[in-house]
Amino acid sequence: MKKISTRLLSILLVLTLTLAFVGCGQKPEPDDASTPVSDVSTTTTTEATDDTTTTVGDDTTTGDVSADDTTTEDVSADNNTTKKPTEGKDTTTKKPTEGKDTTTKKPTEGKDTATSKPTSKPIYTFTTQKPTEGTTKPTTTTTTTKRTKKTVTGKTTTTTTTTAPTTTTKDPNLKSIKVLSIGHSFSKDAMEAYLWDLFKSAGYDEVVLGYLYIGGCPLEKHWTNVQGNIGAYQYAKNESGRWNSKYNHRAKDALLDEDWDYVTFQPSPDYGGGPECCGGKNDYAHFNDLVNWVLDNAKNPYVEIYYHLTWSFATDCRLWSFMYHDYDQMKQYKDFIAATQKYVLSNRNVKGVIPCNTSIQNARSSYLGDTFNMPGENDPNKDGYHLNDKGDYVAALTWFAFFSGEKASSVTFIPDEYKDAFPAIAEAVDNAIKNPFAVTQSSYK
Repeated sequence: MKKISTRLLSILLVLTLTLAFVGCGQKPEPDDASTPVSDVSTTTTTEATDDTTTTVGDDTTTGDVSADDTTTEDVSADNNTTKKPTEGKDTTTKKPTEGKDTTTKKPTEGKDTATSKPTSKPIYTFTTQKPTEGTTKPTTTTTTTKRTKKTVTGKTTTTTTTTAPTTTTKDPNLKSIKVLSIGHSFSKDAMEAYLWDLFKSAGYDEVVLGYLYIGGCPLEKHWTNVQGNIGAYQYAKNESGRWNSKYNHRAKDALLDEDWDYVTFQPSPDYGGGPECCGGKNDYAHFNDLVNWVLDNAKNPYVEIYYHLTWSFATDCRLWSFMYHDYDQMKQYKDFIAATQKYVLSNRNVKGVIPCNTSIQNARSSYLGDTFNMPGENDPNKDGYHLNDKGDYVAALTWFAFFSGEKASSVTFIPDEYKDAFPAIAEAVDNAIKNPFAVTQSSYK
């Protein structure tokens, strides 16, 4: 009896304990160590990509940016993704994965980034191409850009300010020509008497002529004057049909006086044949330096340089330097051409030769003969190398035809005293333009 009672009590105890567990509804603990719900809440920060991801309240670390860079871009709040911690609970931010960069990335070279590196902009001058000879002055547009630096909240900012363009424009329908000759009295012979009238009669709206004169001046002396900026010239200028002169003038001042279309040089009347025939005197030694001086200093960036090939002397001339050519007119003619081809046209910056040498020689082959120079030795003037008025007209007509591109035979400005001789003169000039280094015999015998 006692044995049965003990067994019943044991059964009742087991049943009581089982009911107690069922009544509480508590589950047994799992095998893994899970954190209870009431424990710390964990917030995970997403991995950093090219956008910067930071925890709320933390400082954002900005990568080094070069001082030349403009303004470093502030990280937008939209790019920061952080879960808000549960109120009243401790929040532990998960450490970012090792190797991932949570700072602002430095822009990669060559890629388009929010922070662009400014480029220093130099001054540029844009000029339209030089117009057809004797028509339009170039249109020039100049834009100036400057940089200024200022500091804003510890970051370097570069502000670029561009000034308004400066534009100089001339009427595209305007026929204009501006020529400066650096030479001696043979420049005066070609330019002074008739050239301005020839251009104006051909419909040119603007004609500006100028020459720098020193009697018999060799090229070597021009270079000395230019180097020393010596005021040794007569500077004559014609822009209205009348010549005005200044004295003790410097070559550079004349060069900067106008935006010349063309600048010309000419050989020395004494040493124009070069060292081969002029006693070893090389008057062309600094010719290239003179050309470079014009190109470096002229106001017009499209200025063109030409060579005025002057005439040989009259057969009865007895100027001392004529002996270098054995007092032979044709020998001097050929000597001047040979020196020009060797020492002048070897320079690519020389655009061409104004062939007064050949136009005068062509005209001498006509019935007019050797009548284009000042009287020779038997005359009280004792010259034979300067041109007379008729010779001046031939030289001016050569310059006009050369620069205008028009035929000499088409001009309307013909002084009365040359009307009879004009057909032979015009033919001589047109043949010289066509064939500048050889005599073309006249058809007017």
